[in-house]
Amino acid sequence: MRSLPLPATVLGIALCLCLSAAAQVSSPTGSQGTYEQQGQDYGYDNMKADTNSSGASVHDELAAGAALVKQQKYNEAIPHLELAARKRRSDATALIYLGFAHRMLAATLSGAEQTAEFGKALDCYKQALAIDADNKLLHEYLGKLYLLTREYGMASDELTTLGRLCPSGCAEREALMQAVAANPPPPNASKP
Repeated sequence: MRSLPLPATVLGIALCLCLSAAAQVSSPTGSQGTYEQQGQDYGYDNMKADTNSSGASVHDELAAGAALVKQQKYNEAIPHLELAARKRRSDATALIYLGFAHRMLAATLSGAEQTAEFGKALDCYKQALAIDADNKLLHEYLGKLYLLTREYGMASDELTTLGRLCPSGCAEREALMQAVAANPPPPNASKP
């Protein structure tokens, strides 16, 4: 079993996710507004968690969860990723996957269930930021979550953060910039 260091792992995830074609997804509920461009979140084929590993059980849980995420089986992936996150407390990778799974699962739900999943995604992303505050992929995903929850100012803040982290540009910044441009706040939205 070969494992990549976290920065290489995260960069690999970001590169693979951002190079895939943009997916067009609409929110299933009017209560959260529409989110016409989900962004480039569907490039699962080359995500860098080792899904073919036969290593230790913690890695197996991350690999199993990542494989399920790649298959868009978010609800099935969550228990594996929760276990991996509990056992990998100083590694943001499992939390990134877990937050992503909750965010994507939320898009299939409505009402209180959707709100709860968005909250879980936000919790995962915040925990991951406490571990790796300069993680570009994490800021992209957090910005997309803020768009889904209609927190446009917060999404813009994440875009600003990505501008600081990669002033010459990067795939994560470009993906979030596209999502923000495709999902402007409604004309009557209040500023935070």
